[in-house]
Amino acid sequence: MTAVIEGQKDGTKDMKHYVTPKGVSSLVKHYLKKADPDLHLDHHIQKVDIESGSPSKIYVTTQTGSCQAFSALVLTLPVPQVLHLQGNIQHLIASQKEVKQNLENVTYSSRFALGLFYQPGVELNYPWSAKYVPDNSCIRFVSIDNRKRGVESPDIGPSICVHTSVPFGIQNVEEDKEKVKTVIMEHLKEVLPDLSDPIEVKSHKWRYSQVQNLYPESPGCVVLSESPPLILAGDAFTHSNFDGCIESAIAVRQTLCDLLKSKVKL
Repeated sequence: MTAVIEGQKDGTKDMKHYVTPKGVSSLVKHYLKKADPDLHLDHHIQKVDIESGSPSKIYVTTQTGSCQAFSALVLTLPVPQVLHLQGNIQHLIASQKEVKQNLENVTYSSRFALGLFYQPGVELNYPWSAKYVPDNSCIRFVSIDNRKRGVESPDIGPSICVHTSVPFGIQNVEEDKEKVKTVIMEHLKEVLPDLSDPIEVKSHKWRYSQVQNLYPESPGCVVLSESPPLILAGDAFTHSNFDGCIESAIAVRQTLCDLLKSKVKL
């Protein structure tokens, strides 16, 4: 990324940043296309059970009641959601006291975000592509998203992305995101008083945003069961940025391959 970022911390000014012109989801879509998996979306997992036998299986039940058996399972959902899953996965976690304590100590910040969308032809006359806001009680980061991605076009209206601060997210996490949207817009007018009115504003809330208190020693992943393999992964087990996600994925790949190879030898 070659965009101008205003308000960066001194220690990060020489850091190399990368950007995905089509959004981070384009990376996921790229690798899913290469892998050609049997993909199922929008399934809310409610229950995880391990059944011993030959072969042993992991049964995953969704909120709608559908159940499917797997030979191995990797869970990348936020740690607090893992701890709220039903099924004998809880007995498995409870039987490993140190692991259970470490999982319970993992904490996350909460954040709200807004997306502001404009008609083609609207000009946002700011000298930066992204801006950190150090002195506002609500807003921490603002970016002109299409400029930051390097995809400005006269045929497509510009868009702005707004992220709230950690304290604001913690204080308002139980509030409805549409109610909070009004508050954020009021603060945005203070930060950018000459900002044009958008044609649409979308709001989003992350109850579990960035990891604040990591799993000790950043192992990359944690094995709850070796046979069948049941692995917990994600940036909670490394560090809270994109690199952390990649490092966790690499750790999972190696761990899962080792477990499956040892199973074949047996």
